[in-house]
Amino acid sequence: MFEALQQHLRQTVKLPEAEWAFAAPHLRRLHLNKHEAFVVPGQVCRHLAFVETGVLRSFLTTTEREVTNDFFLPGSFVSAFTSFITQVPSVWTVQALKPCELVVFSQDFLQTLYARHGAWLYFSKGLMETEFIKKCRRESSFLRHAADQRYHALLQQYPTLEQHVPQYHIASYLGIQPETLSRLRARPTPSAAFS
Repeated sequence: MFEALQQHLRQTVKLPEAEWAFAAPHLRRLHLNKHEAFVVPGQVCRHLAFVETGVLRSFLTTTEREVTNDFFLPGSFVSAFTSFITQVPSVWTVQALKPCELVVFSQDFLQTLYARHGAWLYFSKGLMETEFIKKCRRESSFLRHAADQRYHALLQQYPTLEQHVPQYHIASYLGIQPETLSRLRARPTPSAAFS
């Protein structure tokens, strides 16, 4: 049960088998249909999930449009992280772009796990550091790089993204119009380095 998550935890935090045996019965599987939300605005996010299959996106709805700020592919963890950490209502929607299978941790149960074994704290620390670095790199890219460089950096981060995500969501993530993205896709890859 939940083999992909178990393997991930074994590799990343060397989770002891006894800890997995304790945790597994308290996890739940969640199926989301295409366009179904995992988090909605105004809701406090009380869950963190491992993506087994499918793709999700996080977006903010303004008066004019939806602005995509992240994608979640198999093998990653999904949440409305600011809401999850601060326990204030989310301003983001987290939505399935195709049918998804998730393995869900409740925040309350994670607190129980943190108190049981240091590996769980290490897991959480690593996850939050990864999310923080991802956000910092995206912010830096918007300040330093042209749209074509941001596009190719996105493909470096998510090599299979274009196979799973509509182009207009990718354009929204990059802060450009879909027509601009079509032109960028036709150009050769720039040689700029990203950090």
